[in-house]
Amino acid sequence: MKPLVRFGAVYRFPPGLDDHVYAASQEELKKVYERRSENAVEIGVLQQSPSIPAYAVVDDLLGKHFSIVGTTESGKSCAVALILHSIIEKHPNSHIVLLEPHAKYAHAFGDLAESIETDKLLLPHWLFTFEEFAEIVFGNETGELVAETTIFREIIQKCKIRFMGVSEQARMAPSIRRCRIRSVT
Repeated sequence: MKPLVRFGAVYRFPPGLDDHVYAASQEELKKVYERRSENAVEIGVLQQSPSIPAYAVVDDLLGKHFSIVGTTESGKSCAVALILHSIIEKHPNSHIVLLEPHAKYAHAFGDLAESIETDKLLLPHWLFTFEEFAEIVFGNETGELVAETTIFREIIQKCKIRFMGVSEQARMAPSIRRCRIRSVT
C-alpha cells in the first residue's frame, strides 16, 4: 500500500484501492466549498455541514445544460425556485424564461413573474419549423401521417408561391421550379 500524503485538503495523488481515506474536516470543507467567484450565488448549505454555504456560479450554471433530479415530492421544484430567487436577488435586471406545464412556479415568484398561459400564447406561424407546425396541426402523430404531412407540406409551398410578391417570386424562381406541386382535391 502506498502512503497517502495529505497537505490540507489536497492530496498529492488520488487514493487507490485499499488505501485509507479520511473524512474531510470542517476547515477542509470550507476550503473546498468556498465562494470562488463574485458571480456565485448562495443556493443552500452542505448536507454534511449545515454551517457551510453552498454556492453556484451563475454563468457556469446557466451556460451549460444541467438537471435537478429526484423522486416525486423530493423538492425539485423548491430547489429550482430557490436557485432562481438567488439569481434574481443577485442580478435584479436578469431575464429568465421558465417553461413549465404544471403552473407550479407562478405564485412562487409573485410580482417578479409574468405568467403566460398556453391558451393565450400567440406565436407567429413563421416562428415554427415545418415539423413543429405539422405537430400543431396533426398532433404528435405526424410520423404516422406521412401522406397527410406530405400533402400539407405541398399546400404550404403552394400558398407561399401564391401570396409572394412578384419580386420575391423572381428571386425564388429556381427553387420554385424544382418543387413539384400537385393539386389536392
